[in-house]
Amino acid sequence: MDLKKALNSVGKGSFIKFYYEYKAYSDAPSETKKQDLGKKLLEKNPNAKAIEGQFIRIDHATSIFNNKMEKEALTQILESNVSDIIKERTRELRGRI
Repeated sequence: MDLKKALNSVGKGSFIKFYYEYKAYSDAPSETKKQDLGKKLLEKNPNAKAIEGQFIRIDHATSIFNNKMEKEALTQILESNVSDIIKERTRELRGRI
């Protein structure tokens, strides 16, 4: 799996902001949960235009968790060009997992 590509597809900010939601879905996926999470992502992202795009985010986030690459993902996010707020949230997450 190409972690960089997966993170870019999810969106680094989205991965951090919805980390626990993506993780919960990946632990017990179902079509209902995917629909619910997709709707939540669509509502919370003013730039999102279609639920199908949110399903792509969900699928890529799920692949990160299924491949046990979430810690590496957090490291890559910290090393990338993201806002200070996202970096701080990333550090907090790393301290919890």
